[in-house]
Amino acid sequence: MKWVGLCGLIGSGKSTAGRLFAERGCEIIDVDVLNRELQQPGQELFDLIVAHFGPGIVAADGTMDRAALGTIVFNDKSKLAELTNLVAPITEQELVARGLAFHGTDTVVLAEAAMFVGKQYGLEATILVDVTPEIALERLVRDRGMSEDDAKARLASQVPRATRIEAADYVIDNSGTLAALAAEVDRALEWIRANTADATPRVVRRADTVD
Repeated sequence: MKWVGLCGLIGSGKSTAGRLFAERGCEIIDVDVLNRELQQPGQELFDLIVAHFGPGIVAADGTMDRAALGTIVFNDKSKLAELTNLVAPITEQELVARGLAFHGTDTVVLAEAAMFVGKQYGLEATILVDVTPEIALERLVRDRGMSEDDAKARLASQVPRATRIEAADYVIDNSGTLAALAAEVDRALEWIRANTADATPRVVRRADTVD
């Protein structure tokens, strides 16, 4: 299997790129979707997050109020770090388990998340979907209905663009049209097949994630 990370800041079009990869026969494991599943009532992670941040992040129907949680963590980097430390260990184990389901096949499997560092999870490469912060801000306000202040706060919580580009093995430019993005995805898929070795998903200790 080819085991590759697909990343990009909020508003970059990473999920759209993931859908285009899937249309080309790739398997996508979306870490955000995985987190949502693990944060459902009755799950260990749900209980841990509520115990840490308080009952104010529980909606009237008993589910996680992600908007309330987002207001807390996206306006305070220390709170975001606390959430990450709660979520990461459980999510990593499940992500690797789902990736291993394709081990020994010729499938291209992309783990989709905002950011990867080094060879987390045994990834052979990371593909970055990139746009300028200005384009990302415009899309968040226009397409997701965010207020400009909320969008700016979420963008400010992301890893700086220069750091993301430096950490990536391949960069997809998504500043243009959907057709242009599709062509970029085709080129990226060719690059993955030609330049990455077969891999085994695994949890890598955090101290070893940066090459």
